[in-house]
Order: sequence, then C-alpha cells, then structure tokens
Amino acid sequence: MHIAQIIDTLYVGGAEQLLLTYTKKSVARDIHPTIISLSACEDSPLPEQLIQAGAKVVEFPGRNLFDPFRFIRLLQFLRHQRFDVLHAHLEYAVILGIVAGLITSTPVVVTLHNMRMNRWGKLANFLIRSGAQQVIAVGPSVAKAYQSAVGTNIRVEVNPIMPIPLLVEAEDISLRREIAVDPTRPLILSVGRVTAQKGFGYLLAGLDILRRTHPQVFLAIAGWGWSLDELTAQVQSLNLQNHVRFLGLRDDVPRLMAASDIYVSSSLWEGMPVSILEAMAAGLPVVATAVGDVPYVVREETGLLVSPASPEQLSSALALLLDDPSLREQLGLAGRKYVSKFHNPDVWFHNLLAIYQDNKCSSGKKN
Repeated sequence: MHIAQIIDTLYVGGAEQLLLTYTKKSVARDIHPTIISLSACEDSPLPEQLIQAGAKVVEFPGRNLFDPFRFIRLLQFLRHQRFDVLHAHLEYAVILGIVAGLITSTPVVVTLHNMRMNRWGKLANFLIRSGAQQVIAVGPSVAKAYQSAVGTNIRVEVNPIMPIPLLVEAEDISLRREIAVDPTRPLILSVGRVTAQKGFGYLLAGLDILRRTHPQVFLAIAGWGWSLDELTAQVQSLNLQNHVRFLGLRDDVPRLMAASDIYVSSSLWEGMPVSILEAMAAGLPVVATAVGDVPYVVREETGLLVSPASPEQLSSALALLLDDPSLREQLGLAGRKYVSKFHNPDVWFHNLLAIYQDNKCSSGKKN
C-alpha cells in the first residue's frame, strides 16, 4: 500500500513522535512511508530522524491555513503520487487533507490526538463528518469529546510506545551532570510544547513550594513554544534559576527519561500523552494532572494524579515521591509493565494497516 501521513508540523510533540514509531514499523515491513508536513521545521530534529528511519519527508509551508499556492502544490503532489490512503493528524492537516482527499479521490483517515481543536475546530469537525472515511481517537475520553461534533463512528486506537532501554551508570551520571550540574540532585523531568496547554506556569509555582522543603530538587523542561519568554520571567521572579532548566528541542528524550527520577505532567487538557507513556516505558513514576485520557494510563499502581491548575497538589505529590524511593521504584516498574502490555507498537501498527486496507478497498482502489 502507498500511504501518506499529513501533519501540521514536525516539531517535537506527541502526534509528531508517533510518526517516527510508524516509520520504524513500516520500514521493518518493507513499506517506505511518505510524511507530509504543512510547515518548514528547520530547527527540529524530527525531520532528519524520520529520514534516517526510512521515510520520505515533504514540506508544504504556507502563509496561513488558506494559502492557495500551498494547497495547489499539495493537490499536484497527491495527484502525482496517487496514494491509497491519506492519514491526517492535527487541525490544519485534517482540514487541508480532507479537502484535498475529496478533490483527488484519495480516502482520508483522521486521528484525533487531543480533547479539542484550536481556532478552526468547527470547520475541522464539519469536514470530518463530511469527508473522512475513518476516524480514530487515541483514547476513550478523546472519542467521547468528539462524538457529538463529528457524528460518526470513532475507533479507539491507543498510542503505542517503543521500549526505552536503561542507561549504563556512566552515561546516566554524565547526562544528569549536563542537565543539573550536580548529578546527585533529584531530577524531575517534563516534556512538551511550551504553551499554555501544558500548564508549566502552575508547575513552576508548585516547584517554588517544593524547593522550600526539598532545596536540592531540580526540574528540567524539554520542548519549545511561545510561552518560553513568559516562563523564563516567572523563573526569575520566583528566584528559581538554580532549580529549573529549559532544555529546548531535544532529539534524545528517551535518554532524558532514563536519566531522570520522576516525570511530571501539569497539562490543563490532553489526549493520551506520548510523553507520559515514554516516561512509564523508561520506568519513571509519574505525577500528572487528571485530564483527558491520562487517568486511563496513570493509575494508582503507576503514578499519582492531581487536579489541573493546582501548584499545591503538584508540590505535595512530588514531595511524596521524593521522600519515598521504594514507592518510586514500585510505581516505575508497574508503569513499564503496563505500557509493554497495553501500548504495544506492533499491535498498533497491525491495526493501522487493517484500517488502511479497509478504506482503500471501500474506495474502489485496487493493488
């Protein structure tokens, strides 16, 4: 089958990271996928990672969603390539992908990754109802959130996660020293776009409370986004410079996970975050806000849930884990076993291939 994945950007994020898993599983079966990005992402490590893994990466940047020159180039590319299925991820890709699919008679599959769209959500939902052959949600809460708006059958396929190996001691110490200078400091990690959705401001407020009882604690935040300047100012105003480091875009998030002590997610809304699954695969105990599909994976035996926008609860949960190494180990081991059992990438990829084949056949396309 000739399949294309289309996505808004190839900056580091959960939906984008899934394309790397998809590429690795495709190439292992001698399927060489095409990844279409609607943005140029020169400073992101992900496009090169995808190319190295065996994908063809094509970029169609535009001035805005309705840039006609970008859309014409996209149509020409789809007509020339004659894909069996176009799989759309995120808001712009859903809108442009479905319209282009209707014009070129290319079946479109859509994956819903978050609890809500952004500016063009109503338009995206209308097009999903009108032109998507199959709709996938990354978790049951995401499916429920879209059910009335989309008005079609939504299939749940939970996000997969690749196994994350442990680090040898020397590499662990070296990476911790790079991040926190002192490798013995308790290291808390958070990964995600630096935007309002991720609630990093509340996390910094919680860290301000936590460092009063745990003065050695250190927080590393990996990611980039529009809120970085605002959060940097907050760090300075709270005098947290010795307790926080913004790592920017990284191409070694699994290594960061393996070198950390605790993973924290302070999001105000989410789907089923790949970063949390990665943390569990790395054997990290998780503190996370109870939003979206997070409670389906962060359970009593794998981590601690707190209310969103609550610095006090974040601080208390992190303090509990910092004070109890045996609990950290217990939760981490349980999390690793959980994702290995329920978020298997081979099962996920097999299910995707079945979806593609069904929609290719229903469109009347032949091998």
